[in-house]
Amino acid sequence: MQNQRDCGGKMGQLIRLAATDSSPEDKMKADVICSGHNDEKIINEQIEKLEHGGTVQLLDGNYYLDAFDGEDASAIYFGFNGGIARTVRIIGDTENKSYNTRFGVCFHVTQKALSGLQPGETGHVFYGTAQRPPAQGHFFTYTYINNVSFENFYLFFDDVSHPVVGIDGIHFGALRVSHVGIYSSSYFEDRFLHRKPPTPCKGVIGIQSTGGANDEPASIGFDTVEVGGLYIGIHVCGMEHLIMQTVSVCRCCYG
Repeated sequence: MQNQRDCGGKMGQLIRLAATDSSPEDKMKADVICSGHNDEKIINEQIEKLEHGGTVQLLDGNYYLDAFDGEDASAIYFGFNGGIARTVRIIGDTENKSYNTRFGVCFHVTQKALSGLQPGETGHVFYGTAQRPPAQGHFFTYTYINNVSFENFYLFFDDVSHPVVGIDGIHFGALRVSHVGIYSSSYFEDRFLHRKPPTPCKGVIGIQSTGGANDEPASIGFDTVEVGGLYIGIHVCGMEHLIMQTVSVCRCCYG
């Protein structure tokens, strides 16, 4: 049963998702249980339900993204929502995870998803619509309607031979990333076991910021974020008012 709580957005709607390998206790708490195949479809269905904003809480486990079937080759997509602005929070259940433990939330961009990209096509794991409502006056243009916060999870790319952007904020009105790690699948072996991985292709980017100037109080910042083993760690798109705190980029071609 979906809940109405004060967890972000006007309605504060909370939807809990469990992974196929979540604990039995977590599965009992979940509103929806993912299958471990094309989990992006179930996640997208829940985001569409948040017409007035809210939270998708992912309970501890592994979530597998098998296709870039959304707009502009996206996996998890934030649509136009009828032109209604909203704040959506994508949050993992456990904060203090480690890469070699059995708790925490991990997204996996699978080889199936990567091999499904067309030649010259760039995949976007988290992505928003480019459509904006019409401006009401001559001196300003409405910003994008999806304001998104990402918290408490890891995102892994099965390989880095295809151009993919992890969190692409270029079409978000506001973007906040907290306690998130974005890595190649070989990153920790490279870091701790010194096994040199293949060189990433040029289009592999961990995070792409929003573009241009945000409306002053809008939340745009990265807090406790790490990107590792990709081509570009963080791509800042000429924006203003970006605040970074405890952010690191390791073993990427460019930070």
